[in-house]
Amino acid sequence: MGAIPYGYDIAEDGSFVVVPEEAETVREIIANIAAGSTLYREAKRLNDLGLPSPGCKYKGRPRKHGRSWPHTTIRGIVHQRAYSGVHTVRLNGGEGGASLAERAVPA
Repeated sequence: MGAIPYGYDIAEDGSFVVVPEEAETVREIIANIAAGSTLYREAKRLNDLGLPSPGCKYKGRPRKHGRSWPHTTIRGIVHQRAYSGVHTVRLNGGEGGASLAERAVPA
C-alpha cells in the first residue's frame, strides 16, 4: 500500500477511515478553490494559520508532516480522487508492468 491520502487513516480491517481534523482542512481547501481562491492563496492561508502540512503517512505509522504547505500540495489535494469516494493505487508487477487497483473510501 502506498501513502495514505491526507484526511484518512487505515482501520484494522484495512478500510479507510476519516480523520476529522484533517478532513475539515480538506473540505476548506476544496470549498475555497471552488469559490475562486488560488492554489497559492490557499497555501499561504494554511501556512499563516500554522497548520502542519500533510507530509506523508503509511499504514501503521504516524503522519510525518512536511515543513510547509506548497501550492503543489494544494493541487494534489484538489485532484485526489479519494475525496470523491474512490482511491486508486498503482500496483507493480503483472503482465505489461504496473496495473491499477481501485477501492471505495468514505468521501
